[in-house]
Parts: sequence; C-alpha cells; structure tokens
Amino acid sequence: MTLRGRRAGWRLKVSQMIARKITFTLFLAIGVSPSVFAQINCASGGATAKLSCLIPTTVTPPTYTFSNSATPALASSHIGDLLQADLGGEISQIPLASPASGIIFTIDPTLHVPVPSDQSLGPILTQRAETIGKHKMYVAATYQYFLLQDVDGHGLKSLPVTFLLSSNNSPSTPNTAVFANSRIDLKVHQWVGYLTYGVTSRIDLSVAVPLLRVDMRYTTNEQLFDSNGGFKQNFANSQAEEATGIGDVVVAAKATVWKMKHGGLALGGELRLPSGDAQNFLGSGTIGVKPFAAFTYSGRVSPHLNIGYQANGKTELVVTGAGNKGRLPNRLIYSAGADWRLTRRMTIAADVLEQRVIQAPEAKIVQDFAPFPVANPGFRISPTTVSSSGTYNRTDGSVGLKLKPFGRLLVTGNLLVKLDQGGLRERMAPLVGVSYTV
Repeated sequence: MTLRGRRAGWRLKVSQMIARKITFTLFLAIGVSPSVFAQINCASGGATAKLSCLIPTTVTPPTYTFSNSATPALASSHIGDLLQADLGGEISQIPLASPASGIIFTIDPTLHVPVPSDQSLGPILTQRAETIGKHKMYVAATYQYFLLQDVDGHGLKSLPVTFLLSSNNSPSTPNTAVFANSRIDLKVHQWVGYLTYGVTSRIDLSVAVPLLRVDMRYTTNEQLFDSNGGFKQNFANSQAEEATGIGDVVVAAKATVWKMKHGGLALGGELRLPSGDAQNFLGSGTIGVKPFAAFTYSGRVSPHLNIGYQANGKTELVVTGAGNKGRLPNRLIYSAGADWRLTRRMTIAADVLEQRVIQAPEAKIVQDFAPFPVANPGFRISPTTVSSSGTYNRTDGSVGLKLKPFGRLLVTGNLLVKLDQGGLRERMAPLVGVSYTV
C-alpha cells in the first residue's frame, strides 16, 4: 500500500471513530438532560439561588411575602414572568456559527481525490448548501459575549414595576401595593464546541455543545402602600447571582439535494435538546425542532439564502393564566447575505438575519396601572411595565472576517448588531472562533 493510501485509511478510521463518538454523545445528551420541567418554589431551600428566583427574593422586604397569583392582571404583568419567557427564548435562539463554515472539499476531476475547494471560506452565522466532504471532519470552538440592554425598546436600566406583597404570610390575600423603579444588569458569555462529520459527499451530521455563564443583578427602589393608598415605607435592595453550565445541545443533519456547478440547494433539520438548566436561564426548558433550507451560488462572491421554522414545546419559563406551562414561542427564521473571497486566505461575510417571533411576550409601559381599588383621592398611581402577547420581527446585521493563517486552520471574528427593537436584546455581540477541517 502506498503512503497516500495508508494516510487515507488512517483518516477514514479516525473519522469513523469520531462518528461513533458523535452518536454516543447524542444519546448521552438525551439521557442526562436534567429534569427542567419541575416547577420551583422560590420560597423553598436552595431554589432561592436560582436566577429565576432572583427578582422575587430581591423585591421582598423583611416580614413580607411576594405574591404573583392573587390578581391575574398583575400576575401576568410582573417583570419576572416577562423576563423568564424572554430569557428562555432568546438564550435558546442565540445564533450559532454554521457547522460548515470552514474549508470544504470537492473531488478533483483529474486525480479523483478530495481537495480543498477554491471557493470562499463560507458564511459565519448562516448555512451554505455545500457539505464538508465525505469522511471529513470539522471541529470548532467559538466565544460570544452578550450584554443585554433593552426589552422591546425599553432600557433595562430603568423599568417601572408594580406588584403585590402580603404582610400577613398569605400570598393569596395581598394587602400591600409596591411601586418600584427597577434596574436589570444581564450578561451572557457563551462558549460553543462544534463537531461535524461528512457521512457522504452530500450529507453532514453535526453537534453543537454550548457552555454558558449568565450574570444577573437586580436593583430595586420601592414605595409600599396599604390597600387604602396609605404610605407604609421605602425599601431599596440589590442582589446578584450567576450560573454556569451546559446549555441546550443542538444536533443537526444537512443534505445537498440539488448540486450545481456553482452552488446548490440543501435541506436539513436541527433538534434542540433541553439539556440546559432552564431555571438558571441556561436553556429553554423544552425541546425544539427546526427544519431549514439553504441555497448558495458559489464563487469568488457567494450569495446565500436561508429559511427555517423553529417549533418549540411547552416550558416552565412560560406560565399561563392557570399556572400551567406555556409554549415557548415558535419562530420563522430567514436570512440573506454573501461571503466574498478577498484572497485565498481571507473572506469577508455579511448577513441580515430576520426572525418572526410568533405570539411572544412583549414589554409595554402603561400609565395609572392600579393593582386594586383605592379610595384615597390623593393616592397617585405610577406607570408600570406590563407583559402583553404579540407577534414581532427581530432583525440583526452580521459582518465578519475569516482568516486562513496556514493549512486547514481558520480564525474567525464577527460582530452581530441589533437593527430593530423587538424582544430582549443586546446592541452588539462580538464573536471569535477557531476551526479546523481534517
């Protein structure tokens, strides 16, 4: 056997071994997913350290009990419920680097062996129709930083909030109204490891395993009034918590169904597993399925189009009026962009990423929101942040650079920029990454 043949055989054995490991990892991820479906009582034991319990424990003065169920209108308006749904949805939908965003291989028509393609180095946050090549492997790691600053156009540094407390240890019969000004400081660090294996020249299997750290601080300045509108006391408090752990693992398959001389069309699907701790905002708390299609016209400049639909199950982060789990909003996801090969070792990629978020929580600030009738004519009602349900668009711009310093190693830098106001948002999110194709 020639040296080239021995090397090819060794690579095939390694690829098959890693393919078996991918399969094992998928079964393991499904088997060890934590029980994120259990409701957590923020008044009990270690549950108070969960990020989802940070707001209720911060806003409650000594000798009072937080109430979020006695008045349905107020329960649905509370900023804690709104943020739970928004955080669970947004963190689970953070754009991941494309599993085939590195070097791809094509068959040399003369030598009949796989060789690196002379096309661009591909997009960064979107899919392209081409697969990486038969028995090829793509491994990558990325880091993204998100400083969440706005919710539906309202700054998180100053949100008016109204809610109820009980001073008689009975949350079902609150006797105190609270008018507060709240500040939320929220940061998300996301590291993701990727592994893609080319099963055939047209089919790829991928797995993405995110590791997240969520840092959250809630600061409140409150005025407390009794049920007749009489002033009781002022209260100020600030507390912070952080959580680190595995997020929702994503497994995917993609197949090129139409191959042209330059580009083609691919169909695929992603399965999001509820492996992240939803109560710590590390995951969505529910399974998600996203079929998608990707079209690419390949060349020195390679335009591409993506469209997909994310269907989600029910999660404890969305609470219905009856106190049951609600469905995480579904999303129609589409994008368009192009990557431009400046040189053999450098590509610029730009995209516009759009999401149509269907029947999702939305934050609104209303005036004169009264938690219960007050007879005192001098009692002044403050504005408050309430949650309504609606369908909105979420649009981001993405621009990045890919460098090939040597061999099959790629270094990636990217910036994601907010283009509209819908949802819980960062204004800019940087990404850095490295990848290697074997």
